[in-house]
Amino acid sequence: MQADFKRFKGLKTAEEKEAFKKEMQDKYHKLPEAQKEAYKKASEAGLKATVSACNDYIERAEEAILRNKRKHSVNHVFSSPPSIINFTSKKPSYDDTRRSSRNNELLQRAQSDL
Repeated sequence: MQADFKRFKGLKTAEEKEAFKKEMQDKYHKLPEAQKEAYKKASEAGLKATVSACNDYIERAEEAILRNKRKHSVNHVFSSPPSIINFTSKKPSYDDTRRSSRNNELLQRAQSDL
């Protein structure tokens, strides 16, 4: 499965990717039922692990951003006042519902392809 994924990452055009997808579907449909089930379970586990790793990375990045903001806010209290005032608005905080919605979409798409 990893070799197939590496091969897929190397594809450049939409036609190559579509041909690869068709090849993988044909390969899957030729498998015996027991192997299909094992392939499906391994694929789902791989997707869940990927989603989990992405979520962990996002959480660590968010924590680092918050630590950085806190560090600068404390330094700002004790530093001299800035000579220029910034009137730009702050970005809204990250909406976690978008991430979980995207995760569900990816899992459903993967299940429908199998």
